[in-house]
Amino acid sequence: MSGLMKSAMGFEVNMDDEFADKICNILGLLEIGSSGVAGCELRKVAESNSWIIEFFWRDEQSMHAHFRSCQLQELIKLLASRSRKIVFECDSE
Repeated sequence: MSGLMKSAMGFEVNMDDEFADKICNILGLLEIGSSGVAGCELRKVAESNSWIIEFFWRDEQSMHAHFRSCQLQELIKLLASRSRKIVFECDSE
């Protein structure tokens, strides 16, 4: 996915099906509602209870619009309700 912008949120949580479904529903809304998103993915990382959500953006403007979006604020609120920590990062691919 060369040339794309990437933003990611890492978090630690005891994941269950209901919580994963809520996250996936928000990610689905984000993909439908943003023409600038090239993809997003929720995945478990090697460490126990550690997860990452990666977003790929067609351009920097789309990524910055995402930072102000209702969907991201809803996602952060959901993650903060159960996560022990949340880490954010951004870079270009």
